[in-house]
Amino acid sequence: MISAAANIEWSKWKKLAFIALLIIGIVYPLVATPVRYGRADMTLDGMSFMKAYDGDYYAVKWLQSRDGVVMEEGCTQGALCAYHYGGRVAAFTGNPAVIAWTNHEYVWRRNYSLVAERAKDVREFYSTDSCEKMREIAGKYGVKYIFFGYEEKRLFSPDVRKFERCFEKVFEKDGTYIFATKNLS
Repeated sequence: MISAAANIEWSKWKKLAFIALLIIGIVYPLVATPVRYGRADMTLDGMSFMKAYDGDYYAVKWLQSRDGVVMEEGCTQGALCAYHYGGRVAAFTGNPAVIAWTNHEYVWRRNYSLVAERAKDVREFYSTDSCEKMREIAGKYGVKYIFFGYEEKRLFSPDVRKFERCFEKVFEKDGTYIFATKNLS
């Protein structure tokens, strides 16, 4: 049987533990937030992080006022690339992309052969030097805009000149380009 004194002692410890947890719960966000986000702009613009990636931020802003399917590197390198930088154009413009995050595409379509074909086509599009092949792939998906930014250069190291040779350049800023598959003027 527990004595009354031990019961009071236990009750004190419970109160102290509760107060300590409450203080930690209040203090931690106040201390951790500046440490975690000290280098970030405190803004409601969810795209502001993109300013660190060449001219991608401004290219996406430009695309926000236009409609059409976009060719971009979404996540064609396997399931582990999800939640990384790929797929940002479709996410921030609302325009459809040929492929975004392959694992999410699979969850919704339940047919990985369709997802794998699109991923293969995007990889081939950015890897080939053939204007004919690029136009064929773009036509297959009704692509209107081709995004050539940080992620595309990082993964495929394509030469921008091949895009300039095959498509009309409609946007350029700080090393990020957008090309149109047709004359849009």
